[in-house]
Formats: sequence, structure tokens, C-alpha cells
Amino acid sequence: MLKRFVLVAICLIVLSGCAKKPSPTGGTVMSSGEIAFFYAPGWVIEKEDGYWRFEHPSATAWGVVQVIDDQNQTDGVVEFLERELDKRWGGYSVVNQEDVDIQGRSVRRIRYRLNYYMKPFSACGMYYGGPEGTVVVVTYVMSDQEWAIQKDMDNFMKGIAFKK
Repeated sequence: MLKRFVLVAICLIVLSGCAKKPSPTGGTVMSSGEIAFFYAPGWVIEKEDGYWRFEHPSATAWGVVQVIDDQNQTDGVVEFLERELDKRWGGYSVVNQEDVDIQGRSVRRIRYRLNYYMKPFSACGMYYGGPEGTVVVVTYVMSDQEWAIQKDMDNFMKGIAFKK
């Protein structure tokens, strides 16, 4: 049985404005606390083989949450995220990094530029590492919609409730 988890959330948001008033949907219990997930009404959650898939009827956004046994996790969260980006998207470059305050917690925000099918993509990665576990969120958006990244990322992170 898993004793400790690292929570990795990869969220693809194609259009902004998906987040409405959040409603509780569930959560997962960590060895050192609980992380509860909130998202807008109308979303559907399905659990399959350690993945939670979030779908909206409008098909404007989707996300995947994966729970990983961190006893087998030998590298850091950022290294894991970047390895996934490299595997899924065939390359990336770091644009900038900054620490921001979300719900009174220090969050590291990393912006990546991806190359996907020869079209320029921008991505903003955000993670929080703390006693409740580690949350990683990545938003993918076309370069011409880059203005939407910040709003979507903040809405998603504000929708995650950290409980002790």
C-alpha cells in the first residue's frame, strides 16, 4: 500500500473562462494531510488506473491528475515535470521562473515554450511542494492565446484546497 504520494496534475486549458464558482468534487488523502479538488459545475470526474480525468461537456478543457508513489520517485518535481514535457511534446525551453503567493503558500511558477507539431506553444507550469504533498499544474495554450495563461493558472490553483 502506498504510504506517501506525490500529486501531479497536468491540466490542458484550451480556452480561458472555464473556471466558474468552484464546487467541491472530492479529494485524495495523503500521509501528511488531504488535498481536496474543486472545479466548476458541469465537469465530470473519472478515475482510471491512478489517473483522474476531468472533462467538461463543452470540450473546452481537460485535465489529468496522477498519483505517484514517491518512494520510487528518485528525482525532483521539476525534473519529473520537464521529463514529461520532453516526452510528450518533444522539447521545451524555460522562459522564466518566479515565486508567487497562492493561498498564503509559496508557489514556484515556471513558464515553458514548447514546440508541438511545428507550431509554437507556450506553457506555464506551476507547482507547490509542501507537507501536504506536491501539486504540479501545467497549462498549454497556443501562442496567440498566451494572455489567457495567467488567469487559467490562478483559477486552477485557487480551486485546490490544502487541508491538514
